[in-house]
Amino acid sequence: MLDKIAALPGLTDEQKGMMSLQRARFLVDGGKFADAAAFIDGQINTATSVKALLLLLNGKSHLNLKEYEMAWVTYEGISKDFMGSPVMAEAICGMAYVRYGQEQFEPAANLFMDCFNKAQEEKLRKDAIYNGFITYRKFGNEDKTVEVAEQYLKLTPAGEHHADVALALSGIYSRRQQFDKANELLLPFLNDPDETKRRNAVFQTAYNLQLSGKADDALASYEKF
Repeated sequence: MLDKIAALPGLTDEQKGMMSLQRARFLVDGGKFADAAAFIDGQINTATSVKALLLLLNGKSHLNLKEYEMAWVTYEGISKDFMGSPVMAEAICGMAYVRYGQEQFEPAANLFMDCFNKAQEEKLRKDAIYNGFITYRKFGNEDKTVEVAEQYLKLTPAGEHHADVALALSGIYSRRQQFDKANELLLPFLNDPDETKRRNAVFQTAYNLQLSGKADDALASYEKF
């Protein structure tokens, strides 16, 4: 169908660009990343109205092919050439995924947080700060993990990752012997309708109470678990 539409006479450059963008999206969504990269390379100089969006898809294609350096160059170029536009933040997130794929976790985490600070779209911001938390934790930077986890719980609406972040942060507080603070984080999840979240919160609460020397309270929580 796209081929038939593209063959119609009188299409404007903007319409041709949108056709190219749609084809590239189909290829990427279908997992045909090599085909997508090859197609976009042939379109990028003609579809100026959608150039930034095509480049983002090109970066995503190279990233999924684990062609990290090509993905990095593409994303970095977007971040510079389209500075201040919404696609800049997406490109910075792309750069973070590249560094994560290369197991360069500290720069990846820093880039995720840069994306969070520059992005305007709510879902992109939420994904970026969560990935920042995950990546600092994987890198082993406990102070930054705490900082970003606290920020995540404060700034993002309650959702699927809140219990995971709260549980991880509670464990860090407990290791730091901040037991009351650790258990306060878990209160919203002690009666969560999701069984896994509820059981994890109850068990972690019991463990925190045990470590803090409140044996009777700990035993009651373990019995509830």
